[in-house]
Amino acid sequence: MMNLKRFILGAVFPAFLSIVLFFIAIFVIMIPAMEKSVMEQKQEMIRELTNSAWNVLANFEHSERANILSREEAQKHAIEQIQNLHYGQQMKDYFWVNDMSPKMVIHPYRPDLNGKSLAHFCDPQGKKLFVEVVKIAKEYGAGYVEYMWQWKDDPKKILPKISYIKAFEPWGWVIGTGVYLDDVQREIDSLKHRLFGVTLSIFVIVALLLVYLLSQAFKAEKERGFAEKRLKKSEEKYRLLVESAVERILMILEDSTLFANQSMLSSLGYSSQDIALLKPEDIWEEFPKLLNNISGMDTLKINAFLKTKEGQRQEVLLSLSKIAIQGKKGLIVVATDISKQREKELHQNRLIGELKSTLSFFEQESSRVCDRDLSQYAVPQSPITIPGQSLLFEAYRVSESNEFEPVWVTDSDQKIMGVLTVRHFMQLQQYSPVLFHREIQSSCSFEGLAKVVRRLATIAVGMMESGTRQEHSTRFITTTSDLVLIKCIQMAEKELGEAPVKYAFIVMGSQGRWEQTLCTDQDNAIIFQDVPIEKLDAVKSYFLKLGEKVTFWLDQMGYSFCPGKIMARESSCCQSLSEWINQFQHWTRTLEGEDLLNSKIFFDFRCVYGEQEFIHSLRASLYEDLQSNPRFFFFMARNVLQFTPPLDFFHSFSLKTIDSHRKVFDIKGVVAQIVDYARIYSLKHGIHATNTLERLELLKQKGILSEQNFQEISIAYQALMEIRLRHQSIAIKKNYVPDNFIDPNKLTSIEQKTIKEAFIRIKDFQLGLSYDFTGMA
Repeated sequence: MMNLKRFILGAVFPAFLSIVLFFIAIFVIMIPAMEKSVMEQKQEMIRELTNSAWNVLANFEHSERANILSREEAQKHAIEQIQNLHYGQQMKDYFWVNDMSPKMVIHPYRPDLNGKSLAHFCDPQGKKLFVEVVKIAKEYGAGYVEYMWQWKDDPKKILPKISYIKAFEPWGWVIGTGVYLDDVQREIDSLKHRLFGVTLSIFVIVALLLVYLLSQAFKAEKERGFAEKRLKKSEEKYRLLVESAVERILMILEDSTLFANQSMLSSLGYSSQDIALLKPEDIWEEFPKLLNNISGMDTLKINAFLKTKEGQRQEVLLSLSKIAIQGKKGLIVVATDISKQREKELHQNRLIGELKSTLSFFEQESSRVCDRDLSQYAVPQSPITIPGQSLLFEAYRVSESNEFEPVWVTDSDQKIMGVLTVRHFMQLQQYSPVLFHREIQSSCSFEGLAKVVRRLATIAVGMMESGTRQEHSTRFITTTSDLVLIKCIQMAEKELGEAPVKYAFIVMGSQGRWEQTLCTDQDNAIIFQDVPIEKLDAVKSYFLKLGEKVTFWLDQMGYSFCPGKIMARESSCCQSLSEWINQFQHWTRTLEGEDLLNSKIFFDFRCVYGEQEFIHSLRASLYEDLQSNPRFFFFMARNVLQFTPPLDFFHSFSLKTIDSHRKVFDIKGVVAQIVDYARIYSLKHGIHATNTLERLELLKQKGILSEQNFQEISIAYQALMEIRLRHQSIAIKKNYVPDNFIDPNKLTSIEQKTIKEAFIRIKDFQLGLSYDFTGMA
């Protein structure tokens, strides 16, 4: 009966108290916070809407400054557009404009005020609201104002309203829009009712659960006595279990009596008679210290050293559990050998140390290292060139593949700015990634190649832990994928014979952008030379076999088949140059959802093996076709804008459940929004680069992106990629399969804040994208 009373005091009363506190928290904390949040959301909405309408004025003012329109014409067009600018459920919410005198410039529902002075205009409560508007505009440039006003287009209905106004200084105007406070209150009341219903349901469920627990407590009390008797018998079996277990087990009782099973005795070199004469500290020196720290813990895992009979020290992982045998307290100690794990960690640390020692050299751009004094060199007629922003490591690979001929470094205008010779590459000769790539290039069989590729994850993880920047890590991973692909193509050609015509083996997606991570699949295709119709089937048959062999080998080495079947083994991805040109024209002109998805992937294509000229021809045709199909950008932008960052109403992470227990969000989908953003602007402005950061840099150079926007979006992209790669690196170190699903609870508070700030930046960029390509903000 005493146990039942303890149950009521220890479980029922706290549960009842929790319900009371829950109701207090709901009505004292959550509801006021919710009201404040709803009001802040409405204020943010009208602020963003006012900023969007302000941009309309700025656009016409820009036309005035450019001498495209006179000021009178510009203001007339601006007034017409603002007058017709409506939003809201019934499209009755509006914007108004007054000047600084104040005088009404345009009000859609009060035309009687247009052109009239508002200096003495008051709301029903006597507030000179337009005088207040001008005061805020002059002092602060923008702000909020509360007042009484007619209900939209109904002059008989007067309601409280809050508006956001912003000064437009070039013309001395003030533009604003607002929301009615009774709309906000109705929304808050609706949330309150739903919250009260949920709270009441929880109360009923908890009450029923308490009744059930009380009934179960009566039954448990009766069975407790029987359980205690059975427990005493089971305790006596501990020693027998220790002796029969396969694991290395040691049992220590409170009187320092030792028992060990045969596995433990064999590893330490003692007999059962020897162990009985020893004290715990004879084989485990830290045992006395442990006794002072283990109080209050039922189980514990620690690293320790056990001493053998010969005096040697064995490093082990000890799992300790408290027991009681015939009234005596004790410990069960299970020992696990961790020497192999230590050896793996030492190997990893040696690799990281090696990488750190050459990291600064590895990350140098070719333009910073090259010899710019060209007076000592004679430029050949067909020089081997590489862009200046390429890494020295990549320049080395180009030079090595051309028997260490000099590599000429070019600037953004394709002009030679310097040269790299073999002396620049001396330090890279013994660098692990370089040796790793040499092994790939020298592999003679699929089995040998697969064995080398299995080391990619270890080297990539080592690079990340040594401080390599994410763009260089992804470039190394992509370069490795390129070399593996080239080797597979060469082996397939050797088996199938020489190709019947010239061709290009291309890659798309993350590999096409030089942005592969450690969780990737295949996106590739074949472009072959145009042939007469009577030869087409035979030629295509060869390349389909080539694609099938290559993609199968890649899949066996960890580059999984593409779920969307965008691979060279598929007939749709193995076509002649003319067929590819027609295919892209179909995608860019039909403007259907599936076509947009396909074109997004294919726009990031580049040639890995074969005829680069085919790529130039296809890209030239593509950009020419895009210039004559501007509506393509409208539909692609609309497709991109469908994404919503995974944040809920309270700016907490909005998560989905996978593997029946993991609550995560997909960071790949978030990164894709920045990739899409860079892609659509690059296509619009004729930028041929495929790498996201390179695209953003070129957009900045062309003046499409401001320096501030460039910094914000670049920092957001790099931060997300750093977290994505770190997540995959941790999974690989734990022998898990890497993925792109992030559990925010496993991130630091700084990482969580960084991701949320990136989400906010993405929403800002989407607003600009919408304005530029759909005309809506």
